[in-house]
Amino acid sequence: MPNDSDNKISRNEILISTLHEIETVKKNLTIEVGTLLSPNGKIIKEWEGDDESVSIPIEDYKNKSLWENNIYTHNHIIGLHFSVDDIERFCELSLSELRISIPSNSFFSIIKKKGFYTKLANEVMRDKVGSFSKGMELAINRGLVFNDNDFADKLYRLRIEHAHNWFENNAAKYNYIYEKGEL
Repeated sequence: MPNDSDNKISRNEILISTLHEIETVKKNLTIEVGTLLSPNGKIIKEWEGDDESVSIPIEDYKNKSLWENNIYTHNHIIGLHFSVDDIERFCELSLSELRISIPSNSFFSIIKKKGFYTKLANEVMRDKVGSFSKGMELAINRGLVFNDNDFADKLYRLRIEHAHNWFENNAAKYNYIYEKGEL
C-alpha cells in the first residue's frame, strides 16, 4: 500500500513532467502564454497575451485565492530573464513559484522556501530589484542617455539584467531558490 511519501514523490514527478511539457511547447511561441498550476501539477488556468506580455483579466488577477501557493509559468519570446512586472506579480499574488521559459531551451525559476516571511522579503525584492528608482540609478551609473530613442528599451533590459544578477547573488539570503535550467 503506498504511503504519504510515495504520493509526494508521484506528485513531484507529475509536476516536473507537466512543467517540462508546457515549457517546451511555449518556448517557441510568438506570443506569451501563462499557465497557472497547482503544486501537484494540475493545470488550473491558462491565459494568452501578445509578443510582450500575458493578458490576465482583472477579475482573475484580483482573485488572490486563485494564485496563492500555486505555480505560474510563462514564456518570454525575447529570451530575457524575469521582468520587473513578473517579480511584482510573484510578490503580490503569493505564488509558491514563478517560472519562465525562453527560446534558448532554458527556464528560470524563483521559489519561496518554507518559513519565508512574505512582507519583508517582498519589500526587499521591490526595493533592491523592482523599483523604478533603482532602474534609474542603474541607468545613470551606466551612462545611458535619457533622450536616446531606445532609452526605454535599454532601461527595461537593464532592470531585467539587474534582477537576474541580484537573484543569483542574494536569493538564498532572503529564503528564495533561484535557478536556471535546461528544458
